Amino acid sequence: MTQVKGFCRYSKFIFRRERITSLIWAASLIFINTIVALAYIQLFDNDEAIQQMVGTLSSPAMQAIVGPVYGPEPITIDYITIAFAQEMLVFMMIASAIMNIFFINRHTRTDEELGRLEMIRSLPVGRLTVAVSALVFAFGLNLAISVLMALGLIAANVAGTTIAGAFVYSFAVGIAGFLFACVTLLTAQVFQNARSASTWAFAALGIFYGVRAYADMAQNLTFNYISPLGLGLRVFAFWDNNFMPLIILLTECAAIAVIALVICAKRDLGEGVVPARKGRKNASVFLQSPFGLAWRLTKNTVIIWLISMFAMGATYGAVLDDIGGFVESNDMFRQLIIGNDEEMLALLEIPEASQAIHEQIKSMMVDSFVAFMYVIMALLASVPVIIMAGKIHSEEKRGRLEGIFARSVNRYTMFGSYLLIALIASVAFMISGAVGIYAVSSDLTNAGDLIKAAFVYVPSLLTMIGISVLLVGLLPKLTSLVWGVFAFSFVCVYFGRLLDLPEWLPKITPYGSIPQYTDIMAQDFSVVPVIVLSATAIILTAAGMFMFRQRDIA
Repeated sequence: MTQVKGFCRYSKFIFRRERITSLIWAASLIFINTIVALAYIQLFDNDEAIQQMVGTLSSPAMQAIVGPVYGPEPITIDYITIAFAQEMLVFMMIASAIMNIFFINRHTRTDEELGRLEMIRSLPVGRLTVAVSALVFAFGLNLAISVLMALGLIAANVAGTTIAGAFVYSFAVGIAGFLFACVTLLTAQVFQNARSASTWAFAALGIFYGVRAYADMAQNLTFNYISPLGLGLRVFAFWDNNFMPLIILLTECAAIAVIALVICAKRDLGEGVVPARKGRKNASVFLQSPFGLAWRLTKNTVIIWLISMFAMGATYGAVLDDIGGFVESNDMFRQLIIGNDEEMLALLEIPEASQAIHEQIKSMMVDSFVAFMYVIMALLASVPVIIMAGKIHSEEKRGRLEGIFARSVNRYTMFGSYLLIALIASVAFMISGAVGIYAVSSDLTNAGDLIKAAFVYVPSLLTMIGISVLLVGLLPKLTSLVWGVFAFSFVCVYFGRLLDLPEWLPKITPYGSIPQYTDIMAQDFSVVPVIVLSATAIILTAAGMFMFRQRDIA
């Protein structure tokens, strides 16, 4: 009875801690899914447009990205939701998985690493109270998101929407996310620190995505059933509405959760199944320096994101050969990529264009698509950069900075070491994405232009670093506000044209006024926005470091 009370009280404690973070995650997932569904109603107004889109999704490269194509032949506007599900489901499952990895790691291995669980274990609670409470909350959170997402799709009333289809789609998102909550709970038992636990959970997500991509590209059903993402896509939402993959996924969730809980019940607090690797008896000269310590704490993030950025560039570069015809007949992508480009819109209106004009259209399409990809790459590269810029604050919350600054270590030197790594990583991430595009695309033969365009977006990342540094120095309890700036920028830049937002709105974000790839190719761009952003980043960073130097630690 005492343990039941402890479970209930700790569950309330989790709810109190998560009332803002989880609400933001849930609202974001539901909003993005619903707004894209509503956009389909406006942008696909004829059978030709929807069939052209499905035709592009049928290519091996696109199936590797988004999954299998299914539905009637041909798909008409009466079945728009099938095309929507084919394009969006895998990305929503990935977003849900990321949310669950962060949540479970935050409430298990991170709390254990910070010594919080030792204090909780001293109270009359069971050994599994924390782990079970976190799992139950994750299950409830995913269930709530699934139900509300289904109701959002039903309310959107896109052609072809059914109640069964809306719920099978939404539960695929929720259950796939919950499975990665169970995977993260397992990695939290296997590995001895929070960084390793989250790294291996994200590695599992990447591996499962790769397995699914190969399976869909090679039409290999066996590999599809190995990956939970592949299983989630096999529900064939709004067509077959197959609930069997969801039952299999729930069974896998239960099996993984039981294994994780058994390990949790037997292992010592603070230990893992895999013991921490013993380091050298004496630290190297490099590791004894502030920069060496900062690199030691951030190198895994840098390496993983370098690989991820290259893979993303290669993935989207693989579809460049087909992008001309796709964008030419697809209203949604035309609006996302071209916007109000009068020259290109005029070319598209020519009913019987010559071969030369078609080649010109394709070339302009490719350049516009590459410009769009650079915006997405810059947004994604901002995530690890923001994390690295704020890493010193996470070390502060863990009580590690006091011991460092008790020695002859300058605050500017320590903070500057993290920022130098973030700066180098900003450049490396963008170049890695550009090299990935160049490596697989036959339409782009000039690597220099791609790398030049990659450098242009670095000031955007530096501005996000500056905002993060300013918050760390001035408002350390509100450092999460930088993610609000990021979310606002993402919505304005990514959905701005789709939602017909005012043109000035994306331009006030760090990403909206940067010269695009098309402008760079035409040698028709101004360096003023780049200079202004760079100066802004320097001022914000300097102000943040100065305030950090003045304030008390912790």
